Amino acid sequence: TTNGKSSTGQMWVRHAPGERTVVFDYHRRHNGDVAKQLLSGYRGTLQTDGYVVYDTFTKDKDIVHAGCHAHARRGFDESKQSDYRRAKYALTLYQQLFELEGQARLSALSPPDRLKLRREKSAPLIEQLKQWLDAEVKNVRPKSNICKAIGYCLNRWYELTRFLEDGEIEISNNLVENCIRPLAIGRKNWLFAGSPEAARRMAIILTIIGTCKLLGINSFQYLSAVLTEMPKRKNNDIEDLMPWNWKPPLKN
Repeated sequence: TTNGKSSTGQMWVRHAPGERTVVFDYHRRHNGDVAKQLLSGYRGTLQTDGYVVYDTFTKDKDIVHAGCHAHARRGFDESKQSDYRRAKYALTLYQQLFELEGQARLSALSPPDRLKLRREKSAPLIEQLKQWLDAEVKNVRPKSNICKAIGYCLNRWYELTRFLEDGEIEISNNLVENCIRPLAIGRKNWLFAGSPEAARRMAIILTIIGTCKLLGINSFQYLSAVLTEMPKRKNNDIEDLMPWNWKPPLKN
């Protein structure tokens, strides 16, 4: 609440799988200006859902903007009741695509080997999906759920096919969705943050605990040790206390 009135805000989440870190940021606004601010100076691969504010990054020559097939698939899942036949066709293709990704994960394939698998087996499925989308978009009712699902894919086809060019790119951004889950579950319990400042503090806590989880660190043990040690340190002497550098104390 602010001045006694409820207000809404947005928790933005960035996840770096290679570094096994996650960062939560609270902002009152949910628009492209915030996205640009949070990603200012970033160079590399950026994987996002289909939120329109991310479209600008597709045009950035220093960023490889990859889409999320989990979000693309969701539209067809939501279309089953109104157009089961078409939805089932797309979902069957997606089942095969995600099964291939599961095989690669279980086999612990390296990025080059995962890319080879995708080019051999996933690429034909993607081509089959594209041909079907191009054909069916002419036959579905405008504004229907199935039309929206097809349009989502066609409008983001460039981003949705980036995973076929780099074995390090995931087929979806489910990894960051997993990081968000504790917030989504907790929100149902506490409902309100209390104030914008409380939401910012919540973002800090979620960042620390989420990163600890990704690094395989006991967050309670980490916070207990770091909060005890920090009063003894100066601001420029905390690098070893960062989660990725921290080492649990040796047991006697």
